[in-house]
Order: sequence, then structure tokens, then C-alpha cells
Amino acid sequence: MAEQLDNSLVLSQALGTLANVLDGRSLLREHLAVALRRFEISRESSFQDVRERIDALRGLGIGLLYVGEYQEALPYVREAQELAAKIQAVDQQANALGIISQCLFRMDRWDELFETETRWRALEQRYARSRVGETCYFVALSASVYALRDDKERAAYYARESYDYMVSMSGQPEQWQRNQFY
Repeated sequence: MAEQLDNSLVLSQALGTLANVLDGRSLLREHLAVALRRFEISRESSFQDVRERIDALRGLGIGLLYVGEYQEALPYVREAQELAAKIQAVDQQANALGIISQCLFRMDRWDELFETETRWRALEQRYARSRVGETCYFVALSASVYALRDDKERAAYYARESYDYMVSMSGQPEQWQRNQFY
């Protein structure tokens, strides 16, 4: 239906929704194909919605992340983060930094992950939590790195921070959804 409207913004949004459905069904290669199509639409010269372009970039980065193409994901997510910073879309900035952190974690580039942590922590200090979004997963990634580096004290501190954040946002663990595992 969106293709029939001849409106690239509506088509991009529809493809974003379709990508979410495919992700939810664990059809990750199909998800990536839709994310790539959406990204290509957002690159057209007539496409003017910066927020949608950011979301398309993040969506392609996530699609690549989900199929294990971490290095390939980074340029798209970094571009999303830079655009989000330009328009002061703090939640999109933080989300992009989280995706970058996931890629770096999976590539064992832990020092770079900590550099990225510095950036999203700076956003948390400057803006209200409602603008930054949930960062408990980012904290959990850092906790995992400290655990893997055998820094048990710092790993425990970070794990506690992540857990407390989850409880403050979602209640006790018995109320958490299946993807709230950190």
C-alpha cells in the first residue's frame, strides 16, 4: 500500500515496521534486506526527513549486527549517531551508541567499547533519562567486559547498576519481558 502512495517517507516508515516484524519472527536475513531497501530510499536526493534517515541508518546497522556483520554495521550506525547529534536527537544518539557498543563487544574491541561508554554516559549526565532512553543494556555490556577481564569488583558494580536500572524501569524480574535478560 505504501508503494502505491508515491511518498518516500511513508514507504520508509512502512519498511521500518516490516523490518521490525521480520526481526520479531527471527527472519534476520529478510530483516536485513528490508532494512537495506529502506536505507536506499532514505538516500534519495528527494528524501528530506532527517529523523527518518537516522532511523533507516540505525535500522541497517541493527540488521547487519543481527546477522553478525559487525564491522559492516559500524559506518551506518556512526553516521546515524552523527546526524542525531547535529539535530540534538538525544535518544537516537544514545541508541546508536548502544548499537556501536554491541558491535564492538562482539568484535572484542573492548577499549573502544569503553570509549563509547564515556560518550553515552556524558549524554546521561547532560539530559534527563526520558531523553536519553534506557541504557541498562549498555551497562550490562560493560559489566561483561569487566568480568571477561577478570575485574570482578567492577563487573559486580556494573551488573548491579544494570539490574537496579531495570527494576526502576520495569519492576521486579518476574515482570520483565523475555528480552530483558541483562
